[in-house]
Amino acid sequence: KDFCHVAGLSGFEELSTKEKITAEDWEDLKIILNETNNMFVDRLYELYPKMTSIELNVTMLLKIQISPTGISKITNKTAQAVGSIRQRLYEKVNKEKGSSKDWDEFIANF
Repeated sequence: KDFCHVAGLSGFEELSTKEKITAEDWEDLKIILNETNNMFVDRLYELYPKMTSIELNVTMLLKIQISPTGISKITNKTAQAVGSIRQRLYEKVNKEKGSSKDWDEFIANF
């Protein structure tokens, strides 16, 4: 709920008062994604061990279906920067040209 609130998703205004995501929140999200999505974060690191913290954060937010605009708000990155991160991740992991949407689809099915 905190991530959705900070992302500005409608319906979450009353569920959280958080203005910023903390390091503890990111750690909690990692644990939750591992527990609920077949060790999602661990499998990501197996797939791409050099993943940076911002790359991981963007990917975890995609997995919980936060929009790229919401990801921009949470990470304090421009929409263009978030798009570039997603595209680069697709290309690094799949070793072929791709788009940010290709990464989104890959993560949705991962």
